[in-house]
Amino acid sequence: MDLPKSVYVDLLLANEKPKRIEGILQEQFFERSLVPRMKEGTSFSFGWARTGGQWEPTTWWKIIDSDNPHDDSLANAKFIEFLTQTCGEKVIEVHACLKAKSEKTVGLDVNVLEYRDGQISPSKAYQDKVEFRLKKKGWVNRNYTESKIPRDNEAYRKHFEALSEQELNRLLVTRILLNNGLGYPVDIDVVFSRNEAFGVVEYKRKDPMYGHFPFIQHRSETESFLRLLQKDFRDYLSEQDPLKGQNEPELDYETAREYLWSFIKDDDRWINVSEYIEEPCFGLDLSHLKTAEFCRTHGLHYRYLIWNHASPKPGKSLLSTKLIPHLPDEKVLFQTYKNRALVVEGLNLTIGIDSGSFTEDPESEEAREQRLKLYKSIRLQATFRSCECGFRAVDRFRNFLED
Repeated sequence: MDLPKSVYVDLLLANEKPKRIEGILQEQFFERSLVPRMKEGTSFSFGWARTGGQWEPTTWWKIIDSDNPHDDSLANAKFIEFLTQTCGEKVIEVHACLKAKSEKTVGLDVNVLEYRDGQISPSKAYQDKVEFRLKKKGWVNRNYTESKIPRDNEAYRKHFEALSEQELNRLLVTRILLNNGLGYPVDIDVVFSRNEAFGVVEYKRKDPMYGHFPFIQHRSETESFLRLLQKDFRDYLSEQDPLKGQNEPELDYETAREYLWSFIKDDDRWINVSEYIEEPCFGLDLSHLKTAEFCRTHGLHYRYLIWNHASPKPGKSLLSTKLIPHLPDEKVLFQTYKNRALVVEGLNLTIGIDSGSFTEDPESEEAREQRLKLYKSIRLQATFRSCECGFRAVDRFRNFLED
């Protein structure tokens, strides 16, 4: 590390949203505590992400901390070979290192490489793209003495101070690149290779939703179906403009849900979606569903592992500074969806930004633009019914990666 450990912690806490900090700790818990339980005869590779989607080609990114540049795992080698040679996908490797630039500034130095024809070589095009984004977001020469840390984030300082220098450095460069250098990436929690099984694990801490719009006749739907429904529903809300004229506009979940059903039931394109019912289920963002569909299309395994627990209060964590759950083992319940092909059972929605008092004049053009931004923040999620096949922390994870 080029700088005192406290600077790395400050930079991490100052540049992540409070809601994201607990998620980062959960990812560290997954990597340090859960993955080793699956490790008998299994190879793992971390640091993967994916960009692209409906309107642009897919690119796979491997992020490597330049201070610890080697990932010689079987999983990493197999995944790169599979992506490039079997699927014809583009794979970019980013070697990154945070360096002191002056007495008060730091910058992220990157070396960007591309896999072509089984070989890896520098890529000027991607080097320029990553450096341009980092410069635009202020990570080429950043004054770390001006870091402003949200109060809720400060409560997690001891958690990150407890990480080793190697763990903290890798975590920080990864977060900087995911937030600022790669465009709009979808992170891949881990790639695994175990006997004949080969694929991806997605891990989340979630508490179940208590209702959704199920698909009829147990028929699944695709990411593209849900993405189109999301786009058209946002347009529908913008046309209806249900918050127009309100001095303190507020779009609560129940109101948004009612508008969604009004939109769905009058359009034959969504005939497979039935009316909202109350039953426990878990959601998966469409970006991660896209990864699951890639795995299904190409014969890879996709595992969705959930720690079934409510979100902690701001400034609180479910984990100790040693990344051990505060709950006893017998109360830590995991839910798993481990089919080779995830079967989407329904959909639900989330509202991406908070409602609130926007402007003093609700009839102004500024107020309308703020309402439109709120409507566009609505996101659909794929849903899966909560099942009874979960397991507790005291159980071994050795069968989790097998069919």
